[in-house]
Amino acid sequence: MKHAWKKGGGAVLLSALMVLVGGYGCGSDKAPEVTVDFAYTIASVGDVIALPEATVNSENTSITATAEVYKGEEKVADVTDGTFTPSAAGDYVVRYTAKNGSATGTAEGKLHIVENVLNTPIAETVAAGGSMEILLGSGAINAATGGTAGTFNVSDYDFFYSDVANGGTEALVVGTKLSTATATVDLTAIEGNQYANLAVSAQTTKTLRFTSEYLKNKGGNTLDGVSSVTYFVENDGETEKSVNLTVKNFVLGETRVLESAHFKAKESKEGVEDAYIDLTNLKCLYDVSGETATDYIREVKAAGTGTISTGVTEDGKLRLSVTNEGTPTTAQWHFFSYDSDVGIPEQGLMKRDLSQVEYLVLIFERDADVVYADATICMLLQSDEWGVSWTIACPYQGLNNMWFSGIKNQDEKNENLVYYYLPIQDLIEDEQISSNWCANVDTLIVQMAGLPATGEFGITVQGIYWC
Repeated sequence: MKHAWKKGGGAVLLSALMVLVGGYGCGSDKAPEVTVDFAYTIASVGDVIALPEATVNSENTSITATAEVYKGEEKVADVTDGTFTPSAAGDYVVRYTAKNGSATGTAEGKLHIVENVLNTPIAETVAAGGSMEILLGSGAINAATGGTAGTFNVSDYDFFYSDVANGGTEALVVGTKLSTATATVDLTAIEGNQYANLAVSAQTTKTLRFTSEYLKNKGGNTLDGVSSVTYFVENDGETEKSVNLTVKNFVLGETRVLESAHFKAKESKEGVEDAYIDLTNLKCLYDVSGETATDYIREVKAAGTGTISTGVTEDGKLRLSVTNEGTPTTAQWHFFSYDSDVGIPEQGLMKRDLSQVEYLVLIFERDADVVYADATICMLLQSDEWGVSWTIACPYQGLNNMWFSGIKNQDEKNENLVYYYLPIQDLIEDEQISSNWCANVDTLIVQMAGLPATGEFGITVQGIYWC
């Protein structure tokens, strides 16, 4: 993969113009003045690096500069085709030389080559007003796609994420850019203080996550054929800053799909048979991959004094629990989508027009041997424009059983497996909610209330699906 050089303020890394000009020789020849717009960069072993051409200013207008690559005092390559492919990690100098008789002029640029940008700490000093960039090479992209072309199409995936570790002593705001042959899209060029949501605290790791809907919103079809992924830190302070940053992984993912679900839709009444629903190919609304993925699910204590916790089981299921201390706590978990106006204030829930969705289905497992009594669970929809859907908060009233004590054998294989759903289209047709309201949902809320008063209790979420 070639690394394109960028000029001026858009330079690939720390510095901009690096010039060393030779002096006069022992004769009367005047040394050429050699300049090159050469930005310090980081690349990986095996990457094909396109080197910039030098400009020569000399009384002899036929003089041109030749380039050689050095590692320490050892020359490792003559540059003949304008590119350099490093075979080993380390610091390199590209030296441009132009001669006018016995007089010589030179200019230099520097390269930092790493074995693999993934899992390699990049430690640099960033000048005030400068930036540092970590560029993923084709090898990292191939590892994520399972291919060999060194590119990927955003439209082929539902999300991507990276765990980014800050090994330094101060918080960093980490940006991300995707580049194709024709365009570069800065995913984190967002308005106002929302950028602060991408801050990685000192000595911590954060999962930076983007959904495909957000990527398409930012870059449209220009993000098919992505050939490089860049992580960057900008120093907007008045003094230099030491940066130690590690991109631990780069994962392109597809949404988990539940092939089928069969559950009781309505409780039986006298003279009316039980109604069941069979759903197929359910796509999960969220992803909990990454070291800090649950950071994108907000915990809200609506009532009570207990504590709320969110975790991921060993088999990748979401665990929602409450520890009560004498009185039941009403606990909420908020799953977010992006806001197309300001970027990515939260990134947990995939953004979609819910007015086109037939059902939202929450499938969870209650803990065995726990008396849930009158504990309840429900899903709520929320938008900044329309508020919270409290009017559909009690689906046990003819829609489904929200009371744990009333759920019986919803699944013949596992009596603790519970299906809870919101029939969006039925609610729209019955005019309980409007299609316009559903088109502007930005948050899905899962609420638990009335759990036993003392102790830790919860549910293990198999998935929140849409169809």
